[in-house]
Amino acid sequence: MSTLWLMLITSLIIHRRNLAFAALVNVTVDDQGADPTSKYGFSFNPPWIIGQNCPGCEAKPDPKQAHGGTWSDITYDPSSPTRTIPQNATFDFTGSAIYVYGIQSQSTTNPVSEADTVFYIDGTRLGNYKFTPNSTGDAYTYNQLLFKAEGLGQASHVLQIQNGQIGGPISLTLLDYLVYSTYAYPYRIGLDFT
Repeated sequence: MSTLWLMLITSLIIHRRNLAFAALVNVTVDDQGADPTSKYGFSFNPPWIIGQNCPGCEAKPDPKQAHGGTWSDITYDPSSPTRTIPQNATFDFTGSAIYVYGIQSQSTTNPVSEADTVFYIDGTRLGNYKFTPNSTGDAYTYNQLLFKAEGLGQASHVLQIQNGQIGGPISLTLLDYLVYSTYAYPYRIGLDFT
């Protein structure tokens, strides 16, 4: 029986010189860029502020340290009549894992930098990033992992990022970029027995 299998596999290899193999790849998407595989980016509701272009924003990270020099800035504030509804960012992807990164302000005063950010995948709440700063300075932490979801199964998914919760504390989110893992099939191994 094993000789028959060996002959079958050898025949397949000889007749199919190029075998396609799937490879797990990571795709990075900037907060203000597009997914290179789909050409779509984040959708913000209500619109978030383009942080590096905001002269009136209290949060002022260094654009040189932000991915792509950009970030999206939004604040939920239950004491402000225009900021009492949680703000959302959504992103559609096909993959098996996703990692969301932001910039975290360490200031307790200017800006008030507490974070209470909720993460959903396909409508199911899978995580909550909470942060309370401990400094009065203007230090920032870059490439801060805010959320990760692994083992999702290779399929189409919708990520929803919700800044703030009704009745919750003030929340500042500085969204920088995300990375998702997906299987790609561009890799071929050429076998030539001639």
